[in-house]
Amino acid sequence: MVDVGPPRAPLAHAKPSSAATGAGAAGARAGRAERIVLAILAALVVIGLALALYDAYLFRLYTSEEGPIENLTVVALLGGAWVCFRRAWQLRRGRSALFVAATVLLGVLYVGAAGEEVSWGQRLIGFEVPDFFRQHNAQGETNVHNLLVKGVKINRLVFGTGLLIIVLLYCSVLPLGYRRWPWLRRMADSLAVPVPRTRHIVWYGLLALVASVTPSKFRWEVLELVSATMFLLITTLPLNAGVFRAEPDR
Repeated sequence: MVDVGPPRAPLAHAKPSSAATGAGAAGARAGRAERIVLAILAALVVIGLALALYDAYLFRLYTSEEGPIENLTVVALLGGAWVCFRRAWQLRRGRSALFVAATVLLGVLYVGAAGEEVSWGQRLIGFEVPDFFRQHNAQGETNVHNLLVKGVKINRLVFGTGLLIIVLLYCSVLPLGYRRWPWLRRMADSLAVPVPRTRHIVWYGLLALVASVTPSKFRWEVLELVSATMFLLITTLPLNAGVFRAEPDR
């Protein structure tokens, strides 16, 4: 007989670290939350379409100042700001000053968009509109996006056409280039740019399409909610989520 020696002990499988387990659980929770938010957003867009088709007055109430659509838009924008400021604070010692500053800047942009949406608290606080805005704002409100420059709304020129071009490039060129071009990947990661995932682009496109064909001139209020919510989700769960973790993916 051939002596084969004592039986070998089975190989021990390495247990995942507590940090990896925690990150995985947090990611799963965030994914579930994202699906819930998308379901609610889709329902709100469909309700808007149904109201616009059924009764223009009801749709106007739905999209009115301080109505449900505007309030939810502000909540989404402030949620994006909170994500950015919290992220900047958590990563202040583990990332470059440029990375942290870019994250803070994105949070400031979210706050600015929320402030513009509510005219910087004009109706909430009840302060008097300054003379400049009373004379040059198309709606007599304290905000920049409704200002008139030589009869042209800034909202239409900058926040309309200009922003549309930026969003299209952001949702098409950036995700594609991030996957294909290492230099663009390094630049986006170093500047803390959240890159949209494919599912974000698909949902954004579908919901924006439904909002855009809603038969009412106030459909843009619904489109603003779609944009604010999708950017919140992109910021929270981007394609390059690893660079925003305390221990970045290698």
